[in-house]
Formats: sequence, structure tokens, C-alpha cells
Amino acid sequence: MIANLRDCTLGVNCTPNEEFITSLGIILGDYDYRLEIYWVENGSIRSAVLVDKRPSPNAVAASRYILLNNSELENSVFHRPDLEDWKPVVFEVRLILWRP
Repeated sequence: MIANLRDCTLGVNCTPNEEFITSLGIILGDYDYRLEIYWVENGSIRSAVLVDKRPSPNAVAASRYILLNNSELENSVFHRPDLEDWKPVVFEVRLILWRP
């Protein structure tokens, strides 16, 4: 999912592909959700909201760290030409859930 984000310009306006969004909607059923991604770029933490919905006060969050080799991001805006292909790039993906 990370390597295949669409319409992504330096982490802004990132959109997962339609198949991913459809599948996530089926899995989550009646729950509403917000999806965020975080990564380090040039020593700063960057973030992008992939699905921008506003959580309710009773929302819960889960996060997962994803480790990819730089080579896996070759055709992605997250590829770092200054980094050797075998070196890792770490992402945090946050999913916030609530009942509408």
C-alpha cells in the first residue's frame, strides 16, 4: 500500500488505490475510520492523511510500524536516492476507528 500511493507529492495529497479503500471498507463494516501515515525525511517527522474523516470522541487508534527496503520504494515518492537500496525506511501507519 505504501509504495503504491497515488497522487502523492512529497507526502501531501496521498491517496491509496481504490481496491485498497474498497477492501478496508468491507473489513471494517459499520465503523468509520481515518488513516494516517508517518515517516522520517531529512531528520524531520513527516505525515500524510490518507483517508480524512473526523473521529468522534469515542474513537480508538491502532498503529503499526512497517519496515521496507529503499529498493521496494523505487517507483514511489518515498524512495530516497541518497539512501542505499538495501537500507530500511520505517513508516508508522495509524488507523483510527469509531462508530458513526
